[in-house]
Amino acid sequence: MVPEMQKSRRAARTIRVEEVTRRNGIALLLSGVALACGCHSEVAGFTPGRVPKYINHRLVETVEATDRREVQTIDNLHFVMGQGSGLQGYETVVVREDGACSFLVKSYSMTPPQWRHVEFTVPSSTVADLKEHLLKLQFDSWKESYHARVDDGGQWFVKVRGKDITKSSYFNNHFPAAVIDLSAFVRDRILTTEVLELEGKEVSDYLAFWYEVTDGGIDYSNEKTGVSEDD
Repeated sequence: MVPEMQKSRRAARTIRVEEVTRRNGIALLLSGVALACGCHSEVAGFTPGRVPKYINHRLVETVEATDRREVQTIDNLHFVMGQGSGLQGYETVVVREDGACSFLVKSYSMTPPQWRHVEFTVPSSTVADLKEHLLKLQFDSWKESYHARVDDGGQWFVKVRGKDITKSSYFNNHFPAAVIDLSAFVRDRILTTEVLELEGKEVSDYLAFWYEVTDGGIDYSNEKTGVSEDD
């Protein structure tokens, strides 16, 4: 009887192991499919080491831009990119034609976290590369807004202003490949290690300051894509 019981137990363990393996395999397969289709994947922002990363959910809705003119060149650049949320605030980078830059960043080394403003400059070659990168990414064809069916979460925005150009795009929990590429450029070429080590100045009124550095915040006729003072 004992050998038969041992065989029965071994068989039961084998079945359980095979079932766990099958379930794990299905989970990995579903995860891979989700990542491949962009339904649900992690995306790093432009601030190195910032956790948690943003979750890139499946796109369910877009709003077309009212101005879809093709842009060949960008003169007198005023570039703004923000990442965060209307609830928690946006870490925001500003790059101007003359290389003057601003970075509104949330310092988590303080309790409670404190908003700080860092001013710095980048070489003219970096500004030129940013313009070229925007054109390569065909930013002029981006939609006004992109939405996933997710409450809260993370939002990004991009504003490009120049001679005869005013372009804004808002990304609500969905981040197309082009804006992820742009975020990587900002992280690698604008927010260098030296910039991140700058202490900057404390910002007492984040919202008022944010509207100032972003030249009016995010202005959209579609109310659900905008940022209001009540956020």
